[in-house]
Amino acid sequence: RNDCKWENNACINKTGTTGGGGNVELNLKLSFQGIVSLPKTKTELKVKVKLVDAANKEKEKDASTFTADANGIWSGKVSFEDVDLSQKYYLLIKGPMHVQKKICKADAADPNPGYYSCQFGNITLNSGSNDFDFSQVKMLVGDLPSPGQNGIVDREDTGVVLNALLLPVDQRQSAETLEKADLNLDAIVSTQDWSLMLEALKIKYDEK
Repeated sequence: RNDCKWENNACINKTGTTGGGGNVELNLKLSFQGIVSLPKTKTELKVKVKLVDAANKEKEKDASTFTADANGIWSGKVSFEDVDLSQKYYLLIKGPMHVQKKICKADAADPNPGYYSCQFGNITLNSGSNDFDFSQVKMLVGDLPSPGQNGIVDREDTGVVLNALLLPVDQRQSAETLEKADLNLDAIVSTQDWSLMLEALKIKYDEK
């Protein structure tokens, strides 16, 4: 391309945007519904991140590890190879018990907790490291791993939490029950978890 000045394997064109192909690392900060401090039961979660261009072509990696801090903000890194740096992108982010969230802008933020939404990708990337703080967007919880994440918060998910709430207190604090139904990771299944599930039911489906 004769309109390029190549720097660090990226094309800087006449408009000042990057182009060409490159490997990118996304350093992400995320926020999960109901978690506002250091969780009691887990400080690491596996999160799936997809990178999607304007033609809806997806790049996907295996789930990456995100680690919580004292304020309940989760940080993790995801790398993608051979990314077209001339494109604009959106991200699809799905936690292990969560509804998939679509994020289209680098400065994405909820108008109300859990209600950020967008249509077209407007995220530009550079070769190498890219930092994005998406902690102002709440990832809604409710699409549970047992019996299996299916992209929707449905009766099977709500049933897991309801059944857990019927158990005696000591069983609601057992490792087996917490793994299935402790949505806010506070070491007990309580009505707070049910309230989070009800919020997720207002959105219900994975965003795409």
